[in-house]
Amino acid sequence: MRRGDDEKWVTLSGMGWLTPFVVVSPILLTLAVTNGVHITAILARRFALPWVIVLSLGAGAVAFGLVVLVLRLLVPPVRVNPGAGLLRAGRRTFSYEDVTAAQLVVGTSKTRRNLNLVLRSSRGRRAAILVRDGKGRTLTAEESRLVVDLIGRSNIAMPTSPDDPTGAFARYNFPGNVTKADALALVEHPPTFSDPLPIPPVV
Repeated sequence: MRRGDDEKWVTLSGMGWLTPFVVVSPILLTLAVTNGVHITAILARRFALPWVIVLSLGAGAVAFGLVVLVLRLLVPPVRVNPGAGLLRAGRRTFSYEDVTAAQLVVGTSKTRRNLNLVLRSSRGRRAAILVRDGKGRTLTAEESRLVVDLIGRSNIAMPTSPDDPTGAFARYNFPGNVTKADALALVEHPPTFSDPLPIPPVV
């Protein structure tokens, strides 16, 4: 956790550099590998093997760097200002009260699981907050306290739809979303790999 120069803004730590891939789209890695193999096959028809290796590695490094940069802009680190009740993700700032929805984003492998809580405002702004990463890291105790305060002052609720105005089937219509109570529990007691999650399992 880092405090801003004015001692009002606090930058939440813990977000790994791969988090944007998890938050934005789990399919990105598959697409990158598929396209990489395709490009390598094209180069192999025109260049000798050493040049194919050099060009493939160079193109892959450049593409990977650009993707990381773009995704970092899309899912930037989060800063909070508890005194003013403000939340900042990148250049976008919104109040705690503007947060109206929370979505649990899950990335899993055979032995690891990444959990991130994406807070969304009524104007479509969002901020991704670490719950627990694949190495078991969570927010610090002070950061958790700040995020609990944020959620407590928010207006998080399950979304509704015209076909379900009361939200009776919201957990199935919006399977990634969680209630305010669920969001608080996730931050206060981050689930481990074997713990159940407050969202329906992905079939």
